[in-house]
Amino acid sequence: TMIGNEAGRDMCGGDDNVFLGSYAGLRVTSTSCNVAIGMYAGACQQTGEQNVYIGHNAGFGVSCLGDGSHNVAIGRYSLYSIQGGDCNISVGYNAGMCTTSGLNNVFMGTYAGKQITSSCGNIAIGQCVLCGLTTGAGCNIAIGHKVMCQASGATCNIGLGMMAGRCLSSGNT
Repeated sequence: TMIGNEAGRDMCGGDDNVFLGSYAGLRVTSTSCNVAIGMYAGACQQTGEQNVYIGHNAGFGVSCLGDGSHNVAIGRYSLYSIQGGDCNISVGYNAGMCTTSGLNNVFMGTYAGKQITSSCGNIAIGQCVLCGLTTGAGCNIAIGHKVMCQASGATCNIGLGMMAGRCLSSGNT
């Protein structure tokens, strides 16, 4: 089902896809079981399967070479840069916005995990949680307001409560 200006424009195969909104699923070519609702939602996800993108630019996929699968993004710019990342859950404005190839991450809250590009196994719940983490580091659990917000290379940390580990930049504790 494709409803909206150029929704699913490049679709030439695949089954059970739903694209609702202008340019939703625009560059999707031959994949199945995707849902993209909102302007530019999932616009550049070419071949990834079983994704759900809800919101303006959710799951956009900046390079238009996206093959990420099993991702869920709800909120404006949620998982905006996703390309090859799999099994990520992102809920909130700009949550997981820079994630391109991260795996098995959970981002819930405004700016949660915003800068993470290729990290794996993180759980970030709250506003601005793990928003400074970038590449390589992973397996962090951060819950609260601005928890571990400056952690750029942190690995295997747990931060619970308002601003816990706010100044942590790297390492594990």
